[in-house]
Amino acid sequence: MDYNRYMDAFPHMREMMIWHTPYYPPFFLYLVYYVLPWIILTALSSFTFLRLSTLQKETPEHLSTNQNITERISIYIALVSILMLIYSVNFRVGSTPGDTFGARYLPFSIIKNGNFNLDQFPFLQNSNYYTRQENNHWVSKYPPGAPILALPIYLFPVMLGLPVDSPHVPCLEKMTASLATALSALFLFLTAKIFLSRNGAFLLALIYGTATCSWSISSSSLWQHGPCQFFLALTLYLLTKGSGFHQPNNATSKKDNPQHQRWIKWSGLTVASAVVCRPTALVFALILLIYVWHKHRHQLPQFILMTIPAIIILAVYNHTTYGSILQQSYGNEVKMWGTPFYIGAFGVWFSPSRGLLILSPIFLFSLWGIRKILGRFVSGSFLLIPGLYLGFLLICQNFDFRQHLISQDKGFLTSHTAYILFILFICTGIWNIYQSGRSLWKDTEKKHPRETPHLMLFQYCAICALLYPFLFSKWYMWYGGWSFGYRIMTEVSVFLCFVMIPIIPVITRQKFKMALFVSMILISCVIQSIGAFSYNNDWNGRNGVHDDVHGNQHNLWSWHDNQITFYIKHSILQR
Repeated sequence: MDYNRYMDAFPHMREMMIWHTPYYPPFFLYLVYYVLPWIILTALSSFTFLRLSTLQKETPEHLSTNQNITERISIYIALVSILMLIYSVNFRVGSTPGDTFGARYLPFSIIKNGNFNLDQFPFLQNSNYYTRQENNHWVSKYPPGAPILALPIYLFPVMLGLPVDSPHVPCLEKMTASLATALSALFLFLTAKIFLSRNGAFLLALIYGTATCSWSISSSSLWQHGPCQFFLALTLYLLTKGSGFHQPNNATSKKDNPQHQRWIKWSGLTVASAVVCRPTALVFALILLIYVWHKHRHQLPQFILMTIPAIIILAVYNHTTYGSILQQSYGNEVKMWGTPFYIGAFGVWFSPSRGLLILSPIFLFSLWGIRKILGRFVSGSFLLIPGLYLGFLLICQNFDFRQHLISQDKGFLTSHTAYILFILFICTGIWNIYQSGRSLWKDTEKKHPRETPHLMLFQYCAICALLYPFLFSKWYMWYGGWSFGYRIMTEVSVFLCFVMIPIIPVITRQKFKMALFVSMILISCVIQSIGAFSYNNDWNGRNGVHDDVHGNQHNLWSWHDNQITFYIKHSILQR
């Protein structure tokens, strides 16, 4: 049965497969199966945690160990349940341009037929960009990690006969995505708790889960990002555990425990699994490989050995699906890196509709953390060099000089944003370098060294956080196509939140910084809630498919007509 005949036979599938609008499942079905369980779990786990916290001071010492275990488990369940509840209360499956359809239905093929083909889904075999024919089979364009990770969620419903046209299927897709994102927040909490108090770590996990595109993107549909974030967060946890840092009662006594280093090898498996989910995570894998070589050299052979299972899975998938282990899912797109560096480099951070610092202003504190980790001189140089580069481009723009360098500009150099960034980069870069020289002159760094435990791990994670966005700055679609915010690099949120850890104790000691911190959290959460509740691709495609955001990239630099203001206005008008 071809695509059109199938859609005529099952007309309700058209609603589930409209690629530019969110899917709203039947209200009571979604409420009973996908919202109420998380309300109950949140209430029970929160009550258990609060009750045990109260009783712990009153019970005998010999009961405290069991209570501590129960208390820890209850807070873990509470964190995951709270996030799952937040992710589910919009009562919809996220608006995607079709990227997740393959991941939604591939678990059926894997469970029922033991393959990665989409031949049994006629509704995926029309003219689109997210599936294609290889070796006389219809296959997904995207990597296999996300559908493989979805198997535990899909297994029993599919084995019990769940039809592919059931409204439960998009809900299972969202549940998988949300659970992967919530579990990544849990592992970030466990990692942060090694360095911070329990409350500080819990706050950081909530920031990661609700103030970043983890909410608006990763939890909404089964993109590559959520599963990749899960494995990256688990990798950071294993690396931190493997470094042996512990925080005893005497907080000044921080030292490595060689017995903990066995965790390092397992991080090889998890970071390789992140690459299977999202191939661009290879950047993280290579940087962390260098870290292991630098800090835990004797663990390097085992680290590399543990990457082999994930490599085998990817090789088998490529061979069976595309006919060669060297062939990959993206085809010729891996060669499309023609965007001028300055457009993408400034866009991924500062575009009013795509920038990391605009859609999640809480990441301003991540930059503060990176400054503390890398030092003032490195941070100042990192700001001053692009500032000078931008100044040179503005000279070319205004004085008809070397026009070939800016011939592909699509609105950035003519916007006010470029001039503001030039002044900001130059001033902050010079100030940081001056402060570094002043400190060196007074020899204050020797008297007051930076107290950042496991500084080397934080340094490599800071490099991950800085370099990964620049990877996409050269890609032809650095803005991520039809999507909300910085969707294309959502997984970098794991590292941007991790590098906040060294500054959280500093923030909590000063009221003004704490007030500013809370303000940025609230603003970020509001912006992400707009994406979670209101985003529907209207902003990206309002000028028509052939004249959308791809053909109107100057809109990416508009402050008065960006995604945030657009959906706020439309939400008000709809009321």
